[in-house]
Amino acid sequence: MFKKKETIYGVMTLCFIIIFSLIFFNITYAQTTSSIYAQDPDPKDTDIDGLTDQGEMYIFGTDPTLPDTDADGYLDGAEVLSQTDPLDSASPGTVAQVKTTREVPWPWYSARAAGIISYLFLFFITISGIALSTGALYRVFGQVWGWRIHQWIGIMMMVSVIGHVVALGFDKFIDFSLAELLIPFATDYEPVLMASGIISFYFFLILITTSLFVIQKKYRLWRYFHYLSFPMFVATFYHSVFLGTDTKTLTMTIVYWSTATIVGLFVIYRILYRKIQGRVFHQHLKHVTRST
Repeated sequence: MFKKKETIYGVMTLCFIIIFSLIFFNITYAQTTSSIYAQDPDPKDTDIDGLTDQGEMYIFGTDPTLPDTDADGYLDGAEVLSQTDPLDSASPGTVAQVKTTREVPWPWYSARAAGIISYLFLFFITISGIALSTGALYRVFGQVWGWRIHQWIGIMMMVSVIGHVVALGFDKFIDFSLAELLIPFATDYEPVLMASGIISFYFFLILITTSLFVIQKKYRLWRYFHYLSFPMFVATFYHSVFLGTDTKTLTMTIVYWSTATIVGLFVIYRILYRKIQGRVFHQHLKHVTRST
């Protein structure tokens, strides 16, 4: 009976991942393609060159309808990243070696979608972890399923994080190397913001590893390692908000700041809960001492 319930729960989880991924993949894809086909007076990136139409018109002076304004074979966005002149054909890109293309950048859309999903799973695993530490999740789902829910969220987060990193590795626009994706400060592209995401990834690996191999042997050590979940959330929030290209949309602004607020409230609840429990314990100990 237990295996049957576990199988059903696993199937539901897989369906959740697929549906969730499709939803956010469609959102990130539609945010660019809708500006091409819809009658939108203020599209975001009509020519899909990595620069917003507003930026091309008011900052860089490039043509928002041409991905390669100076026709030198390099995207306008690639030249801006390379700190070369997108208006001068004699000043081609030197860092971001990306040829002009009209193909849909599927790796970039996949990376964006996987990044958003990873952040949301981090939010869920953080609040579920706090709920476990206070016993709230156990009271709702029971001890076995409360812990299993937390584990499944961790597994789903690992899958989405790996998908995010792999998709970035295949992206042709910025063209990250493996070292730039795995070593903090190895890239020249937003090194601090990139490092915060990479460090968060290693924090997560530590949490997963200790949960698998340390918790049963050295529970106290495992608890100390699990405090890394809080700086991991802060670093991921910083990475997502200030580096994510979807941050300027109203939907993602609400998502990021509302989830951060909820986590903050849960942390306060956890601190207060611990203090209250400590007072109850000391009062009980004082009562027992007096009675003896």
